[in-house]
Amino acid sequence: MEEIDKYLEGTGMPLIEFIRRACREKLNREAGGAAEGVLSKEEIEQLIDQKVREIFKGGV
Repeated sequence: MEEIDKYLEGTGMPLIEFIRRACREKLNREAGGAAEGVLSKEEIEQLIDQKVREIFKGGV
């Protein structure tokens, strides 16, 4: 977590955005860069946002 905190401090990126980007990258990588074949981009974004809200319960 220290490494992530340092990165976020250096970039000014909120933790929630870091998590969203990491999730998007992981899903795209596993889908071979074509996640649309499984879920639409909008569906992926909604699922990521929903899970992030569940994790942080609106506290980020």
